[in-house]
Amino acid sequence: CALAVVVLANVMESDVWIEDASVASIYMQLQAEDLGLGSCWCQIRNRVTEDEADSNNYVRSLLDIPYQLDVLSIIGIGYKDQVRKPFDESHLQWEKIHIGKFSLPEENKEAEE
Repeated sequence: CALAVVVLANVMESDVWIEDASVASIYMQLQAEDLGLGSCWCQIRNRVTEDEADSNNYVRSLLDIPYQLDVLSIIGIGYKDQVRKPFDESHLQWEKIHIGKFSLPEENKEAEE
C-alpha cells in the first residue's frame, strides 16, 4: 500500500474509544473507496505478533506512541490490485437474517412442527 494510517485513541479520555476509533477507521475506508482507492483494515487491538508479543505494544514502541494512546487498527490505502464484483444477494445466508425479532434455528424448527 502507498499509505498506512495508524488509528489510535486516548484511553484516558474516553470509555468508548474503541467505538470512536472504529468509526474513524471505517470512514477512512469509505473515503478511500470514494476516491477510487482500495483499503484494508489491519486489526491491532487484542492481537499478537508472530513472536506472540502484544501488537498494540509493538506498534506503540515502533512509533514512539505515548502510553495513554492505544492502537485499534492500521488502515492500509492504495491502488486496487483487482476490482471485485458486488456481492450476489442470491447467495445471502437468509437463515442468519432475523426479521421482527431474533430466534434460534431450533426455535424455527419447533414453530414449523
